[in-house]
Amino acid sequence: MVFEDIINVSKKTGYRGLLVYTGISGLKEALEEVKGFYDKILVVAEDSENINVINHRGVMKASPRKVRSLLGYEFDSIIIDVSHGLRPNVLGITCEMIRRGGVLMLASTQCYNNLRLGLPYGKSTYTRYVKESFKESRLVKVYDKCSGKTIVEHIETVPPIKARRKPRKPSGKIPAKISRLVATQSQLEFVEQFLEFLRKPGKLLIGIGDRGRGKSAGLGIALALGLEERYYSEVPIVAVEPYGIQSLMKLLSKTLTVLGYKHKRVYEKNLVTEIKGRDFQFIYYKPWELERGYRLIAIDEAASIGVSRLRRLLSQSRKIVATTTIHGYEGSGRSSLKTIKKLVKHYTEVLFEEPVRYLENDPLEEWLYNTFMLNAEPVNIDKITETKYLEVDTEDLAKDKGLLRQLYGILVLAHYRNEPDDLALLLDHPRHFIRALINQDSQPIAVAQISVEEPLTQAQIEEIFSRGGIPGVLLKDKIIKYGITDSSKLKVWRIVRIAVLPEHQNKGYGTRLLENIEREAIKNGIDAIGAIFSGHESLGFWLKNNYKPYYISPRYNKITGEKNIAVIKPLNSQVGAIIEEVLKIFKKRLLLSAHNIYRDLAMEKIGRILVALNVEADIGMRLTEDELRRLEIYYDGGLLYESVQDILYKTVLIFLAKNKRPPFSDKELLVIVGRTLQGKPLSEITRILGLGKREIEEIVEKVHRRISKYYLSGMRDL
Repeated sequence: MVFEDIINVSKKTGYRGLLVYTGISGLKEALEEVKGFYDKILVVAEDSENINVINHRGVMKASPRKVRSLLGYEFDSIIIDVSHGLRPNVLGITCEMIRRGGVLMLASTQCYNNLRLGLPYGKSTYTRYVKESFKESRLVKVYDKCSGKTIVEHIETVPPIKARRKPRKPSGKIPAKISRLVATQSQLEFVEQFLEFLRKPGKLLIGIGDRGRGKSAGLGIALALGLEERYYSEVPIVAVEPYGIQSLMKLLSKTLTVLGYKHKRVYEKNLVTEIKGRDFQFIYYKPWELERGYRLIAIDEAASIGVSRLRRLLSQSRKIVATTTIHGYEGSGRSSLKTIKKLVKHYTEVLFEEPVRYLENDPLEEWLYNTFMLNAEPVNIDKITETKYLEVDTEDLAKDKGLLRQLYGILVLAHYRNEPDDLALLLDHPRHFIRALINQDSQPIAVAQISVEEPLTQAQIEEIFSRGGIPGVLLKDKIIKYGITDSSKLKVWRIVRIAVLPEHQNKGYGTRLLENIEREAIKNGIDAIGAIFSGHESLGFWLKNNYKPYYISPRYNKITGEKNIAVIKPLNSQVGAIIEEVLKIFKKRLLLSAHNIYRDLAMEKIGRILVALNVEADIGMRLTEDELRRLEIYYDGGLLYESVQDILYKTVLIFLAKNKRPPFSDKELLVIVGRTLQGKPLSEITRILGLGKREIEEIVEKVHRRISKYYLSGMRDL
């Protein structure tokens, strides 16, 4: 047996090991190495003969696409077929399911020298990076059957530095019969804090920690005890996908059983989505499905649901209990967590420290986190005396793990949730590259990840119309769908992410990095630079740097809870003419859709975009002679606002379309956008702007009369 020695050490110490087995004939051969040592094994591979031939007691099979549905399961060993590449997200998910003393095996029919782990069209940088990382694990063995050689071997035989602490005795608030369900001290503290949270004032209780710390399970125990306290009878459990709440539902059901509650579990596609009893109900909702308020809302992975949705949920409920991951397979929730805390002045936070299924200081978790930068943090820089623009070579970056960690740590801050797959994309994608702004000590201050959109063929253009889009083309496809197919020949850079160290934000470093990128782009014959984002706070940065919004998604992003916005900046006059036509089309669509698909968009966002567009548009509307006559009667005081609302709506649309910059104050523009364009009720505008009802009515009247005067002065074609 090739791996008997490392497996025995794993079982003896309780540490989890990493096995890499290449050059094998099939997965049955990989299974032979572990089945004599472990009872419960998971094999992950694409649905093919390679996995279907496995038929062994105690072995479960799953494709990479369906492995998330197994969250909540535990295995002694997991074998992943990496013959066609290694997806870091899949690796992160599966590592969490392996119990103490178990092993992860990466198996491939390719010989080690030919093993490719990255993108099928990638540069092989990621493959070399991962192979190098094998040498850094404390409990690893890499064996290549083609050569008959052990490539890497590091077997740590020392006992664990720190065994798991047993939870202390629970307080009197928690029944003794529940204590056996509590796995860690952190879980116990969270449950105790939850019961205090229900009894005392406070809006938010949030449990945070790395993946595999039992946060969801702790929440499940807590919710059952809250029912026992009779604080609620119905609780919505909110998460982006039902996979992630299975541990929660499992422990919720167990705790209810121990407490003596008869209940039924409701399944959808083999996943528990509801637990209900005679007079209580816990039911799963996606973030965008919840429409009314509750005494308590439970949220699993709060950082992943989007700040806008969380803000709405906070306004809908008396209390919210939530968990969120800081580091783990779902990626970093750090940037979203900071925003979440800003939304609530007074909150209680509980840190989940100890892993549940395996030991602290576990070699497999350490390898996973270090290799895929799940715990990457930006450095703290106190002093900046000078800056330099750095063109980062990904080959060099893969070799310099210190610099990679620093750059990646900053990039994590730019995204609501950074995933392991993002690192593979960064290192391996042939059209992605990194640019940075560094200080006098070569430390990164600001970082941007950029993607190149090359000129398109006629076949690709047709594919955009027939299939709705093609991979990697996110900026130009929206322009092409406007009917401007000349844009297909443009070469465009898309800023995938751009971020600045938190302590040095709002000091101009992001702008300085962007200006350097623009200069490099011009030198390289790039026609335009753009970006797509959904964060409210990002719009100001792009507008300040003269990037023009030209698209707003009609639907909300299911993850962030906001509508994506695309911005672009032409880098030469010829492209500038194309972009101006794009802006005219977009302005028309925005104005004519503000009352329906963009009605729930923030008034401020629409107002700022209208000011930034700075183009005239033709919306195909004119006032008839009869409408002009009625408008004149209204202006002279003979008709009320309500009697000519249809005409005033048209006049405002035509006026805003024809004027490059609306000649209104900020307050006037917000009111007219909300009241006239979007048709929001006065009560909603009053709540949003903090203005009195009478003041809003006066602003509406003032703006409408000003616009009416233009028409009645003979300026019908404004």
